Amino acid sequence: MVTLSEIWNWIISFPSGNTSTSSFALASDLQEIFDYLRGSRQIELAEFRAAGQYFRFDQKSLGYLRECKDRVLRIPREKEWRERNNFLVWSPPGAGKTSFVSEIAREGEQQFNLLHIPIDLKDVRKRADLETQIDECRKSLDNRKSVLVTVDEWDRQVEGQQVFEMFHGPLEWNESQGKEVIWIFIASGKTKEDLVQLINNSPKGTDVYRRLGNEKEYQLIIPALTAGDKVIIGAAKALDFKFVRAEATALMTIALDPSLDSCGAIEKRIRDIHRSNSGTKLLLKDHFLEVSELTQFYKRYEQIFTQLDKVIDIMVRLA
Repeated sequence: MVTLSEIWNWIISFPSGNTSTSSFALASDLQEIFDYLRGSRQIELAEFRAAGQYFRFDQKSLGYLRECKDRVLRIPREKEWRERNNFLVWSPPGAGKTSFVSEIAREGEQQFNLLHIPIDLKDVRKRADLETQIDECRKSLDNRKSVLVTVDEWDRQVEGQQVFEMFHGPLEWNESQGKEVIWIFIASGKTKEDLVQLINNSPKGTDVYRRLGNEKEYQLIIPALTAGDKVIIGAAKALDFKFVRAEATALMTIALDPSLDSCGAIEKRIRDIHRSNSGTKLLLKDHFLEVSELTQFYKRYEQIFTQLDKVIDIMVRLA
């Protein structure tokens, strides 16, 4: 994944003649977000909403994730309760799968009165602790009929046993107890194929995998982040602080600042901006920059497009 620091390092190194294959790949990753920002003045951040407070810039990913959300929430909306409403969510590390699933659960609570029961296995070290969480989840079903259960790090081990094997029984609660339960299991790993192989190689894995439902409908693969996604996700944190729009140049400021090399760093900067600019709804480049920095910013702003166009031109001629 391209980091924002790599973006800036690439820009300042290109004039020296560095036109490596990695530079071409970087240019391809950047072209869409930069072309979008160059052709826009203000960005409605909600335009990139996939679910709740989870955002993506890449239009293909955005459309797919909205479709994934609809697959889950269509069940309570259309009352399409089946024997098995069991979803498996996978993504490469850092793509925000847990955040995406949490936003789906939040919308399910708000729109359809679903009880959300999160089971987070990150800090579980003993099998007995996991069994306790599963039992508490079962008891919650006594008071509520319609429930959405999310299980994070479903593919990890606890005391030498694969966690997913311990959900062999709970996956049948819809049938055995007449409940309306949606299970969403969140897993990671190098590739989805590695995850499927891990499941099928375990003693009860094949039976568990069969209970997940057909692959096309019930397996949701969260795409890796592009450079554009990273800028938009970071900027969209501003919505938590009542910024509803952003200047295109404000987002370019984020892209050009090597210190803002993660969504967390961007969120912290925007949080600080909000403290000193509460009341405004538009995120401006002026919030990021001192007056003395404006000239330098515009030099960078022009340079990035000049250098990007050069690299794209070289790529076309070499193709």
